[in-house]
Amino acid sequence: MPLVVPSRTLALLLAIVPTLGCKLRATENRRWTPCTCAFVTDYDDPGKITVEVCAEPTQAPAAAQSCAQNAGVGAVTDCACRAPTGPRCGERDTCHDPVTRP
Repeated sequence: MPLVVPSRTLALLLAIVPTLGCKLRATENRRWTPCTCAFVTDYDDPGKITVEVCAEPTQAPAAAQSCAQNAGVGAVTDCACRAPTGPRCGERDTCHDPVTRP
């Protein structure tokens, strides 16, 4: 006897299953990436901070800017990132000081 699946259930499965593969592929490119950001303090003193971000390569500078800004160093003016050097990272990983990488 053939398996009969209600059309609504089949439509739901067809909508969900392809997105599972997309979710996995979307996080495959996230790697720990070293970045250096320039900032200006409240007293107009220039400075630099090094952070490591978990992001896709094209999104790493923006992620580094957000991370540096959240560190409270001052007004972040620019971030430059090198090629990813670390292992893959998860979708919940954000950034940290490169010395403290787990």
